[in-house]
Amino acid sequence: ATAVATQALAVSKIPTKEWFIERVGADGAVVSTAQELKDAIDSGKKTICIYGKIDYFADEGFSLKNNQKLVGTEYFTGYTGQEKFSQISFSGSMERAIEAVSGNVTIADISLSYDSSSTTAANLLYLNGSNSVLRNLDINFSADAAQIGSAQGAICVYGGNLQIEGVNNINGSGYFGGSVFLLGTKAVLAEDAELNI
Repeated sequence: ATAVATQALAVSKIPTKEWFIERVGADGAVVSTAQELKDAIDSGKKTICIYGKIDYFADEGFSLKNNQKLVGTEYFTGYTGQEKFSQISFSGSMERAIEAVSGNVTIADISLSYDSSSTTAANLLYLNGSNSVLRNLDINFSADAAQIGSAQGAICVYGGNLQIEGVNNINGSGYFGGSVFLLGTKAVLAEDAELNI
């Protein structure tokens, strides 16, 4: 009962959706459904703020465009260290849940989960040749069905640059450990960053 009351109090302190709409500006979007999220990415919105919990379409992922930011509400209100209000969950057999190829992307202050049923490659964040900033992420990733020898990871990065900032928690499982896989990548852990795997 205490835990439920504490969570309800934390949620009640989150500003309204309209407050975040003002923060993202005309080039941004505040989304609460899978379709709104898909439309915001496809239309090239620069800052996309997740408001609440989104269960993305089964067997579908998405690809972020150059200079897009995918953020949670704490990106604007400040990191609290509590369970994140902004969440996206994926399910199915796709090889990549969130992808970024080339360009610059930021993913911050959000909880991401992918329970993969793929028997080949499986990645929650697949960053290929991009300059990426990851900050204050809570990640749950399972790729236990993937076969040995297939690429898999909660964070999988090929080439480019990766900067990890803030407090990041990864709970992953799979044949390669399901955590962080880097190949030919310049990765920087910021001075005040935490990476808990």
